[in-house]
Amino acid sequence: MEKTRVKMLCLDLDGTLLTDEKTVSKENVNAVQAAYEKGVDIVVATGRQYRKARDFAACLSLPVTIIANNGASIRHSTDDRRVYFSPMPMVLAKEIIGLAKDFGIAPIVHVDRYDEGKDIGIGPDVSQDVVERYGLLDSDWVFRVDTWSDTALRDAVSMVFFGSRRQIARWHEHLSQRFLPPYVMHHLVNLQKFEAMLEVLGDTGNKWHGIRELANQKKILPREILAIGDDNNDIEMLKNTGFSFAPKNATQEVKKAAARVLDQTNNEHAVAAAIEEVIL
Repeated sequence: MEKTRVKMLCLDLDGTLLTDEKTVSKENVNAVQAAYEKGVDIVVATGRQYRKARDFAACLSLPVTIIANNGASIRHSTDDRRVYFSPMPMVLAKEIIGLAKDFGIAPIVHVDRYDEGKDIGIGPDVSQDVVERYGLLDSDWVFRVDTWSDTALRDAVSMVFFGSRRQIARWHEHLSQRFLPPYVMHHLVNLQKFEAMLEVLGDTGNKWHGIRELANQKKILPREILAIGDDNNDIEMLKNTGFSFAPKNATQEVKKAAARVLDQTNNEHAVAAAIEEVIL
């Protein structure tokens, strides 16, 4: 592929920049730093909340813009300043809570209250097993509620549901049949600790929306953006950016959406391979 002027590099975290052990390889760090030195804006685009994404991005030792919660919130890692925010409509959040209770499945609610030190809410019906596997034990930034009131749902950006592939597929279908957009659902199966996850967000809750907002602010065109991702919540950003790569470990849907499928997995420095091919 001919080298071209890429102005923005958008990186998914889990399954892409991060290894399965949740580390960033030296090869990936060096490649990202080299891209930055060439004047490329570095962006982390993730489904994770800002706090955890910021911790991982710190490994790059660079100013990084973080698109968190699948596009709902954008902050600069240098000063934690939020430059964009699009929470879930309260009516949508309440409707999903009601449907989930009737279905017998419990959500974990992500909020963007970073400045208050709160990121995730847990209701009474979330199992201890899910709490442990999701890494929420003994975290100061997690809050518990007995009921999902307006106050508890303030600044909610997404709801996530975990279960078996069959259960999550049924829940996905159930939601699809019972209410209409505007909303976004990401059905993820390329996970380590769970078989499957369904995430529900407002209609602006996708990574491409966040990338487009940020690119517009910086006057960067879609064709000047390189994106790399591995799971189904990356599909829109891969379809819409000028250069798009999927690591070897990506889902089949992501591989179809990406312009190029790499020979390397996330454990084999796929990010570095993409950067070297297009930028360096």
